[in-house]
Amino acid sequence: MPNRERVTVAGVGMTRFGKYSDRGVRSLAEEAVGDALKDAGVAPKEIEAVFFSNAIAGLITGQEMIRGQVALRNTGVLGVPLFNVENACASASSAFHLAWMAIQSGLYDVTLAVGAEKMTHPDKGLTFRAIGTAVDLEQLRELKARMESGDKKPEIEGGGEKKSFFMDIYAASTREYMKISGATAGTFADIAVKSHAFGALNPKAQFHDRVTREQVLAAREVSPPLTVMMCSPIGDGAAAAVLM
Repeated sequence: MPNRERVTVAGVGMTRFGKYSDRGVRSLAEEAVGDALKDAGVAPKEIEAVFFSNAIAGLITGQEMIRGQVALRNTGVLGVPLFNVENACASASSAFHLAWMAIQSGLYDVTLAVGAEKMTHPDKGLTFRAIGTAVDLEQLRELKARMESGDKKPEIEGGGEKKSFFMDIYAASTREYMKISGATAGTFADIAVKSHAFGALNPKAQFHDRVTREQVLAAREVSPPLTVMMCSPIGDGAAAAVLM
């Protein structure tokens, strides 16, 4: 019987994150999976179950229902149970959790968790509209009224060409938090400084420049008090982990 006391991450793989006009979900996933299998010293045929995560390929490319089967068809891991996981920004961590749980339960000995996302598109508005579906669409009117109490009218219909309206949502939450907590724009700038410092240590991160609080606060404003350096970028990439 499998050891139910401990699950080990035996190998990991990750692409360099960035904007790739010439690569799709399949290309990114193949690189990450290949590196993870090599790192673990595991052959594709040893994988007993796969948990593949992706959030917006259906809205960007039209690929639905079998995203993982399509992305991984050339990796050699097909033929075992493959579960497609979609859970917004938590898609990959959810796939990892399920891969862990499948071993912890005693059902499998070796599982594979994959997260792959292709967000860039020649039509930036398409990407922003896709991201904009990750809200409660039945409560948009209430959300819009709440956000319009801020300094800027939100682009609530899904974002324009320059940003996702999520930035307006986050900015509204930021302003509310500042009112009740005493936090300042500098407080949030410090978080960006910390995140950029981590990125500088990772050769596969999308950005590698260390920044200062002053640089973050002086950057282009997206939705007050958030500047562009406080906001998540659009990017493409994939990561995979072999669990045993």
